[in-house]
Amino acid sequence: MKTMRAANIIEKDVILNVDETIAAEMEFYELVLKKFRSKYGDLIEFESKIANAELPEHPNWEKSIEYRNAYEELESLKRMKGVNAAKTFIREYDFAETAENLRTKIKIVLKGNCFMDMYYNRTLGKYAYTLIKPIFATMNKKTLSTDHTNFQICSTSS
Repeated sequence: MKTMRAANIIEKDVILNVDETIAAEMEFYELVLKKFRSKYGDLIEFESKIANAELPEHPNWEKSIEYRNAYEELESLKRMKGVNAAKTFIREYDFAETAENLRTKIKIVLKGNCFMDMYYNRTLGKYAYTLIKPIFATMNKKTLSTDHTNFQICSTSS
C-alpha cells in the first residue's frame, strides 16, 4: 500500500476499525442523551419551554445547546455507520491504495487508475458510491466532464 502523508488521508487500519470507534461514540452520546431526557424531558419540548419563557433562560439555554449538540452528534454517527461499506471493500479487496477524506465524500484511490467516491445521499438516507475509471490514464482524475467523455462510470449504488 502506498503511504501518503497529508492531513486528509485516512489510513487503512483507521477505516478497518471505524465501526468500533463509531459504536463507542454512539454509546457515549446515548448515555448523555439519557441523562438529559431524565432531567429535562424531550428536547423539542425543552427548547419550546425556553423559547416561550416557561423556564428561565439561564442556565437552561446553555443546557439546551449541550442537549441539541449531543442529539445532532448521535444522528451524525448513525449516518457514519455507512462507512462500513468502505471497510468491507478495503478488507475484502486488495484494490485500495489510499483513502482521502474530502469533507463531502471519501475518495478511495484504487489500483489501476480507478477510484471510488463514497458519499452520504441525503435523499436516500444512506451512503452511496460511484466507481470511476479514467478512459485515458493520463487524464486528470479530478476533472469529470458532464458528458463522461473523459471518464467511464463503472458502477453506482442506489
